[in-house]
Amino acid sequence: MERMMDTPPPQALDAASEVESVRKIVEKHFKVYETKLNADTISFHCDVDKLTLDEKFRALRAEVGAMGYTPVVTYQRGEYVITVGKLPKGKQRGIWVNVALLIATIASTVLAGMDLWASYSGKGVSSFLSLETVLMGALTFALPIMLILGVHEMSHYYAARKHGVAASLPFFIPAPFLFIGTFGAFISIRGPIPDRRSLFDLGVAGPIAGFLAAIPVAIIGSALTTSGAVPVPAETGGALLISMPLIYQALDFFMPVPGNVLMHPMAMAGWVGFLVTAINLLPAGSLDGGHIARAIFGSKYRYASWAAIIVLFALGTFLYTGWLIFALIILLLGTDHAPPLNDITPISSKRKGVSIAIAVILVSCFAIVPMENIAPDYSFEADIEGSNLANISVGANHTFTILIESTGNLDTKLLFDIQPAALRSNLSLDLKYSIGASGENISVENLTATVPVKGNATAYLTIVLSKAIQQTVEINGSILVSATDAPEVNRALPITVLKIAGNYSCTLTPASLTMSGNQTRTIQANVTNNYPHDLPLQVTLIAPGGWSAWAYDDDPANATSRLNFTVNATSNASFTVKISSPFSVTAGDTVVVTMDLLEKDNAEVRVQKIQITTA
Repeated sequence: MERMMDTPPPQALDAASEVESVRKIVEKHFKVYETKLNADTISFHCDVDKLTLDEKFRALRAEVGAMGYTPVVTYQRGEYVITVGKLPKGKQRGIWVNVALLIATIASTVLAGMDLWASYSGKGVSSFLSLETVLMGALTFALPIMLILGVHEMSHYYAARKHGVAASLPFFIPAPFLFIGTFGAFISIRGPIPDRRSLFDLGVAGPIAGFLAAIPVAIIGSALTTSGAVPVPAETGGALLISMPLIYQALDFFMPVPGNVLMHPMAMAGWVGFLVTAINLLPAGSLDGGHIARAIFGSKYRYASWAAIIVLFALGTFLYTGWLIFALIILLLGTDHAPPLNDITPISSKRKGVSIAIAVILVSCFAIVPMENIAPDYSFEADIEGSNLANISVGANHTFTILIESTGNLDTKLLFDIQPAALRSNLSLDLKYSIGASGENISVENLTATVPVKGNATAYLTIVLSKAIQQTVEINGSILVSATDAPEVNRALPITVLKIAGNYSCTLTPASLTMSGNQTRTIQANVTNNYPHDLPLQVTLIAPGGWSAWAYDDDPANATSRLNFTVNATSNASFTVKISSPFSVTAGDTVVVTMDLLEKDNAEVRVQKIQITTA
């Protein structure tokens, strides 16, 4: 891109002798039939042969230019008018600003390359400052992108020099917070453009050179993408999705790139080069495409300019908001374009042919939606395995098994709760979960479980009636499972809970034992049933290795490790627990025998532990 400077107003002509010298030079090249001396210029009304206008005007410009004057030829009211004046001398500027911006842009593109390499290599933020990341970020992204931009702008610079137009060295624009590290570059045109041919050459030089520089970068980048074949990570939420222009699709025809892989940073540099080329070729304002359109269409180029702006606004409104920003920038910089000194002689047929190639480059490099952020998706499916009915009494519990499948694009942290408040009342909740088919159970305290993207999990939500109630009640409700980062993403799983009034208790006498080796002791278990119905229990005893435990309610000969036992409504009953130690024990050890009390009517389990100290 080159930034056009408005042509400054001519200064007043000098002494009469110089005016006469200028008049003679003009008359040498053109037939003058009227001369008008203005306050700061002199106008010559001439007969002009369009076929020789360009050649004669260039000669005129060279001669009066040697005297410090600049001519302009226009067609006004059916007449050709050559106006000659002296332009103010431009100030000499140093290149320290160019150098400072170049260094800053190199630094910002290296940082962008480091970020791209850290992501591509899979090493993440932890490797951001490593020597490998710095070097690879510089070599695979910063160097090629700066090469493409540099070739683009220096081509403008040399085209300007070729046509005798004063121009600055490139100004690179750093963008440390942009993912590509730069907003591009531009040169400043510091003198008038001689003619449409010069304007055209100046406009096309950068895009063609930048396009040609981007092609090998893209080819190498595609080859590296294919050879590396880094698969796209499972978590894609928040990632940047790049849309490939037609030129990349054409390259893919000759060098197929596998699908569902990460783009190599050098391929990204080529993509940026093509995108910059396409943006610069838009026929609007002071963009390269604006210069080209001005050279081709003359003053009518404004229609192409406004058409491009309208298209950008439409694309930005409906498809990609970034185009709105570009349209506003073009409007702020201005849609007008200063005419060349000779705005009459059209460009050659050869250059019109080049303009067709330029249009092909624009179409092949342009992407309607260049990039888009993949929206975070915390979607999941959840269902209760087995019955959704629970009967619980005070102190007893019930566990719901919930099968979960992540269907979004991110690891999803889920929160579990019970609704409504009437059902949640007097309930305490406990959650464990496992990942995959055979994962270990994970206990959590905050009722949350994290499910990996596209993974499966099984959650075990246990509810306990923590307080006795006066009247049995059945409540319909739901287990609400919601994504903590997106609460609107949730599943309500219907459940029915029967809260049973009353309670039962089991008292052990003695509560603990002291035993030596090869010894048998008994404990009396007394069960008090406060329910208004009979209480069928299954007593299961679990003893550690070498130890034995049985229970019986009548004849010791019927002792078993799993005793079926019923306590009548609002009454008491007892059974005996018999424990035997191994032949030899270590004094001072603590042994625990577990006794599970299963309420057979509602499958609720209460656990009691018998502690034994060895002597």
